[in-house]
Amino acid sequence: MARQGEQTGHATHGNPTDVQSVPKPTHKKVFIHTDVRAISGTEVLMITYQCNRALDPRNIARLFNASGIIRPSDDLPRIARMFEHANLVISAWDQDLLVGVCRALTDYSYCCYLSDLAVDRTYQKQGIGSALIQHIRGAIGEQVSLILLSAPGAMSYYPANGFLPVENGFVIKRQR
Repeated sequence: MARQGEQTGHATHGNPTDVQSVPKPTHKKVFIHTDVRAISGTEVLMITYQCNRALDPRNIARLFNASGIIRPSDDLPRIARMFEHANLVISAWDQDLLVGVCRALTDYSYCCYLSDLAVDRTYQKQGIGSALIQHIRGAIGEQVSLILLSAPGAMSYYPANGFLPVENGFVIKRQR
């Protein structure tokens, strides 16, 4: 038993002897959803969305490069850590090709930070990014705020997907 004032990883409510364990949430929900869309008449695009599917860092790096998003795609161990520690990842697939990804960190209670939204350029303007956002919103529920930092070139994209601009945010930028 911990002495008063020691870190225990437990929550105390009032009396220091009244210690309750706070379980770590396990929200590794998995779902598969397929969206079928007609493109230019007869061509049909079937995109499958998956939640928290294990992703190969090489596929993620390829997608980041193909989407135009600026991420450390030449540092595969860093990409692996980025996704290993995210607790909500929605991926979009055209058969076995990763064509979109949305990576988020959330407490499933109050806030969710959408860290990455990337769609391969050849698949952009077909609703995949919007669908990825909708799947994130469906996973976190109505009580959770969805926040993000936008790349300058995407500032007009997010209001069209329900995001409101904020002027009360701050950031300490990474060193590298």
